[in-house]
Amino acid sequence: MAEKQHVHPPEAPVLCYPNSGSSLIAGVLHHLGVNMGGRLKQAQQVNPLGLYEDEAFSNILGKIWFRYNISPCYRRRIDQDRLLAIGARYQGQLAAVIRRRQQSGGAWGVKEPRLSLLWPLLTPYLHNPRWIVAGRDIERMTRSRHAKLNRRFSRHRLDNIVYYIGQGHYFTILSYLTNSLRFLNISQSELQAVITHYYDLLDAFVADKEHLNISYEKLIQHPEEEIDNIIRFLSIEPDQSRIAAAVSFVRPALRHF
Repeated sequence: MAEKQHVHPPEAPVLCYPNSGSSLIAGVLHHLGVNMGGRLKQAQQVNPLGLYEDEAFSNILGKIWFRYNISPCYRRRIDQDRLLAIGARYQGQLAAVIRRRQQSGGAWGVKEPRLSLLWPLLTPYLHNPRWIVAGRDIERMTRSRHAKLNRRFSRHRLDNIVYYIGQGHYFTILSYLTNSLRFLNISQSELQAVITHYYDLLDAFVADKEHLNISYEKLIQHPEEEIDNIIRFLSIEPDQSRIAAAVSFVRPALRHF
Protein backbone atom coordinates (compact mmCIF):
# COMPACT_ATOMS: atom_id res chain seq x y z
CA MET A 1 0.00 0.00 0.00
CA ALA A 2 1.35 3.39 -0.93
CA GLU A 3 2.20 5.66 1.98
CA LYS A 4 -0.29 8.51 2.41
CA GLN A 5 1.30 11.81 1.48
CA HIS A 6 1.37 14.42 4.24
CA VAL A 7 -0.45 17.62 3.30
CA HIS A 8 0.64 20.75 5.11
CA PRO A 9 -2.05 23.14 6.38
CA PRO A 10 -2.67 26.12 4.11
CA GLU A 11 -0.67 29.29 4.71
CA ALA A 12 -2.40 32.55 3.78
CA PRO A 13 -0.11 35.56 3.44
CA VAL A 14 -2.17 38.67 2.65
CA LEU A 15 -0.32 40.96 0.24
CA CYS A 16 -1.52 44.53 0.47
CA TYR A 17 -0.90 48.25 0.50
CA PRO A 18 -2.19 50.29 3.47
CA ASN A 19 -5.84 51.33 3.20
CA SER A 20 -6.60 48.54 0.72
CA GLY A 21 -9.21 46.83 2.89
CA SER A 22 -6.65 44.28 4.09
CA SER A 23 -7.77 44.52 7.75
CA LEU A 24 -11.26 43.49 6.66
CA ILE A 25 -9.86 40.48 4.79
CA ALA A 26 -7.59 39.53 7.70
CA GLY A 27 -10.53 39.79 10.09
CA VAL A 28 -12.59 37.50 7.86
CA LEU A 29 -9.75 34.96 7.88
CA HIS A 30 -9.55 35.20 11.68
CA HIS A 31 -13.27 34.56 12.05
CA LEU A 32 -13.02 31.59 9.68
CA GLY A 33 -10.52 30.03 12.09
CA VAL A 34 -7.28 30.92 10.30
CA ASN A 35 -4.59 31.69 12.88
CA MET A 36 -3.54 35.31 12.20
CA GLY A 37 -1.12 35.44 15.16
CA GLY A 38 -0.96 34.88 18.88
CA ARG A 39 -0.65 38.55 19.84
CA LEU A 40 -2.48 40.88 17.47
CA LYS A 41 -2.02 44.63 17.31
CA GLN A 42 -4.76 46.51 19.13
CA ALA A 43 -7.69 48.08 17.31
CA GLN A 44 -7.36 51.74 16.37
CA GLN A 45 -9.67 54.70 15.85
CA VAL A 46 -9.81 54.13 12.07
CA ASN A 47 -9.90 50.32 12.46
CA PRO A 48 -12.24 49.80 15.42
CA LEU A 49 -12.70 46.09 14.62
CA GLY A 50 -8.95 45.46 14.66
CA LEU A 51 -5.96 45.35 12.31
CA TYR A 52 -5.23 41.61 12.66
CA GLU A 53 -1.47 42.25 12.42
CA ASP A 54 0.88 39.96 14.33
CA GLU A 55 3.10 41.76 16.85
CA ALA A 56 5.74 39.05 16.39
CA PHE A 57 6.62 40.58 13.02
CA SER A 58 6.22 44.23 14.02
CA ASN A 59 9.54 45.22 15.57
CA ILE A 60 11.57 43.28 12.99
CA LEU A 61 9.75 45.05 10.16
CA GLY A 62 10.23 48.39 11.91
CA LYS A 63 14.00 47.91 11.77
CA ILE A 64 13.92 46.97 8.09
CA TRP A 65 11.72 49.87 6.99
CA PHE A 66 13.52 52.43 9.14
CA ARG A 67 16.82 51.47 7.52
CA TYR A 68 15.17 51.55 4.11
CA ASN A 69 13.64 54.98 4.70
CA ILE A 70 17.00 56.49 5.67
CA SER A 71 19.01 54.70 3.01
CA PRO A 72 20.76 57.02 0.52
CA CYS A 73 18.98 58.03 -2.66
CA TYR A 74 15.62 56.64 -1.52
CA ARG A 75 12.61 57.48 -3.61
CA ARG A 76 8.91 57.53 -2.90
CA ARG A 77 8.53 54.83 -5.53
CA ILE A 78 9.68 51.59 -3.90
CA ASP A 79 13.14 50.30 -4.76
CA GLN A 80 12.42 46.64 -4.01
CA ASP A 81 16.00 45.51 -4.65
CA ARG A 82 17.26 47.89 -1.96
CA LEU A 83 14.46 46.83 0.39
CA LEU A 84 15.26 43.13 -0.08
CA ALA A 85 18.98 43.77 0.48
CA ILE A 86 18.18 45.37 3.83
CA GLY A 87 15.59 42.72 4.66
CA ALA A 88 18.09 39.92 4.03
CA ARG A 89 19.87 40.92 7.25
CA TYR A 90 16.71 39.98 9.17
CA GLN A 91 15.71 36.97 7.10
CA GLY A 92 16.53 34.51 9.88
CA GLN A 93 14.45 36.40 12.44
CA LEU A 94 11.42 36.54 10.15
CA ALA A 95 11.84 32.86 9.26
CA ALA A 96 11.87 31.98 12.98
CA VAL A 97 8.48 33.66 13.42
CA ILE A 98 7.14 31.69 10.44
CA ARG A 99 8.45 28.42 11.89
CA ARG A 100 6.68 29.12 15.20
CA ARG A 101 3.43 29.72 13.34
CA GLN A 102 3.87 26.45 11.42
CA GLN A 103 4.52 24.53 14.62
CA SER A 104 1.23 25.75 16.10
CA GLY A 105 -0.60 23.57 13.55
CA GLY A 106 -3.62 24.32 11.42
CA ALA A 107 -4.23 26.97 8.80
CA TRP A 108 -2.45 30.23 9.47
CA GLY A 109 -2.06 33.59 7.80
CA VAL A 110 -0.34 36.91 8.18
CA LYS A 111 -1.37 40.42 7.15
CA GLU A 112 1.27 43.15 7.42
CA PRO A 113 1.63 45.72 4.62
CA ARG A 114 5.30 46.23 5.48
CA LEU A 115 5.91 42.52 4.90
CA SER A 116 4.24 42.35 1.50
CA LEU A 117 7.30 43.19 -0.63
CA LEU A 118 9.67 41.10 1.50
CA TRP A 119 8.08 37.71 0.78
CA PRO A 120 10.62 36.83 -1.95
CA LEU A 121 13.08 36.33 0.93
CA LEU A 122 10.73 34.07 2.83
CA THR A 123 9.05 31.78 0.30
CA PRO A 124 11.68 29.03 0.88
CA TYR A 125 10.34 28.66 4.43
CA LEU A 126 6.70 28.15 3.43
CA HIS A 127 5.14 24.71 2.97
CA ASN A 128 1.72 25.37 1.40
CA PRO A 129 1.31 29.08 0.56
CA ARG A 130 -1.99 30.38 -0.81
CA TRP A 131 -1.38 34.03 -1.64
CA ILE A 132 -4.20 36.51 -1.13
CA VAL A 133 -3.88 39.94 -2.77
CA ALA A 134 -6.01 42.63 -1.14
CA GLY A 135 -7.09 45.32 -3.58
CA ARG A 136 -9.40 48.29 -3.79
CA ASP A 137 -10.49 50.82 -6.40
CA ILE A 138 -7.23 52.69 -7.04
CA GLU A 139 -8.71 56.18 -6.82
CA ARG A 140 -10.54 55.46 -3.58
CA MET A 141 -7.46 53.83 -2.10
CA THR A 142 -5.37 56.84 -3.09
CA ARG A 143 -7.82 59.30 -1.52
CA SER A 144 -7.98 57.22 1.66
CA ARG A 145 -4.21 56.93 1.98
CA HIS A 146 -3.62 60.58 1.04
CA ALA A 147 -6.05 61.74 3.72
CA LYS A 148 -4.30 59.63 6.35
CA LEU A 149 -0.81 60.77 5.34
CA ASN A 150 -1.86 64.41 5.62
CA ARG A 151 -3.25 64.03 9.12
CA ARG A 152 0.21 64.41 10.62
CA PHE A 153 -0.91 65.46 14.10
CA SER A 154 -4.10 63.45 14.33
CA ARG A 155 -5.23 61.56 17.42
CA HIS A 156 -4.70 58.37 15.42
CA ARG A 157 -1.00 59.10 14.91
CA LEU A 158 -0.45 60.09 18.53
CA ASP A 159 -2.23 56.94 19.72
CA ASN A 160 0.01 54.88 17.44
CA ILE A 161 3.18 56.39 18.90
CA VAL A 162 2.00 55.88 22.50
CA TYR A 163 1.06 52.28 21.69
CA TYR A 164 4.43 51.45 20.14
CA ILE A 165 6.28 53.04 23.06
CA GLY A 166 4.31 50.77 25.37
CA GLN A 167 5.29 47.75 23.28
CA GLY A 168 8.94 48.80 23.21
CA HIS A 169 8.87 48.90 19.40
CA TYR A 170 11.08 51.96 19.04
CA PHE A 171 12.23 51.11 15.54
CA THR A 172 8.59 50.92 14.48
CA ILE A 173 8.14 54.48 15.75
CA LEU A 174 11.21 55.60 13.80
CA SER A 175 9.93 53.75 10.73
CA TYR A 176 6.54 55.40 11.14
CA LEU A 177 8.02 58.89 11.46
CA THR A 178 10.54 58.53 8.62
CA ASN A 179 7.82 57.15 6.35
CA SER A 180 5.69 60.22 7.13
CA LEU A 181 8.62 62.45 6.15
CA ARG A 182 9.11 60.42 3.01
CA PHE A 183 5.61 61.24 1.84
CA LEU A 184 5.55 64.82 3.07
CA ASN A 185 3.41 67.03 0.77
CA ILE A 186 2.92 64.27 -1.80
CA SER A 187 0.13 64.97 -4.28
CA GLN A 188 -2.70 62.52 -4.93
CA SER A 189 -1.45 61.88 -8.47
CA GLU A 190 2.07 61.12 -7.20
CA LEU A 191 0.69 58.82 -4.53
CA GLN A 192 -1.48 56.99 -7.05
CA ALA A 193 1.64 56.32 -9.14
CA VAL A 194 3.39 54.94 -6.04
CA ILE A 195 0.48 52.63 -5.24
CA THR A 196 0.19 51.48 -8.86
CA HIS A 197 3.89 50.59 -8.93
CA TYR A 198 3.53 48.76 -5.60
CA TYR A 199 0.79 46.56 -7.03
CA ASP A 200 2.79 45.99 -10.19
CA LEU A 201 5.47 44.46 -7.94
CA LEU A 202 2.91 42.33 -6.08
CA ASP A 203 1.30 41.14 -9.32
CA ALA A 204 4.69 40.16 -10.75
CA PHE A 205 5.47 38.20 -7.59
CA VAL A 206 2.25 36.14 -7.56
CA ALA A 207 2.01 35.69 -11.34
CA ASP A 208 3.39 32.13 -11.23
CA LYS A 209 1.93 31.25 -7.82
CA GLU A 210 -1.43 30.05 -6.56
CA HIS A 211 -3.19 33.26 -5.58
CA LEU A 212 -6.56 34.90 -5.08
CA ASN A 213 -7.35 38.56 -5.69
CA ILE A 214 -9.90 39.95 -3.24
CA SER A 215 -11.54 43.28 -4.03
CA TYR A 216 -12.62 45.34 -1.04
CA GLU A 217 -15.65 46.56 -2.98
CA LYS A 218 -16.75 43.03 -3.96
CA LEU A 219 -16.27 41.78 -0.40
CA ILE A 220 -18.46 44.59 0.92
CA GLN A 221 -21.15 44.10 -1.74
CA HIS A 222 -21.20 40.29 -1.83
CA PRO A 223 -19.72 39.00 1.45
CA GLU A 224 -21.21 35.50 1.30
CA GLU A 225 -19.92 34.90 -2.23
CA GLU A 226 -16.43 36.30 -1.58
CA ILE A 227 -16.08 34.45 1.72
CA ASP A 228 -17.07 31.23 -0.03
CA ASN A 229 -14.32 31.93 -2.60
CA ILE A 230 -11.80 32.31 0.24
CA ILE A 231 -12.92 29.06 1.88
CA ARG A 232 -12.60 27.11 -1.36
CA PHE A 233 -9.26 28.72 -2.23
CA LEU A 234 -7.74 27.82 1.14
CA SER A 235 -9.38 24.37 1.21
CA ILE A 236 -10.55 24.91 4.78
CA GLU A 237 -13.74 23.61 6.41
CA PRO A 238 -15.06 26.14 8.92
CA ASP A 239 -18.36 25.29 10.59
CA GLN A 240 -21.48 27.36 9.98
CA SER A 241 -21.00 29.44 13.12
CA ARG A 242 -17.57 30.58 11.90
CA ILE A 243 -18.91 31.37 8.44
CA ALA A 244 -21.75 33.38 9.97
CA ALA A 245 -19.28 35.27 12.17
CA ALA A 246 -17.11 36.07 9.15
CA VAL A 247 -20.09 37.35 7.16
CA SER A 248 -21.27 39.47 10.11
CA PHE A 249 -17.78 40.94 10.44
CA VAL A 250 -18.14 42.66 7.05
CA ARG A 251 -19.55 46.04 8.04
CA PRO A 252 -19.16 48.69 5.33
CA ALA A 253 -20.54 51.45 7.58
CA LEU A 254 -17.31 51.39 9.59
CA ARG A 255 -15.24 52.62 6.65
CA HIS A 256 -14.45 56.27 7.42
CA PHE A 257 -13.05 57.36 4.05
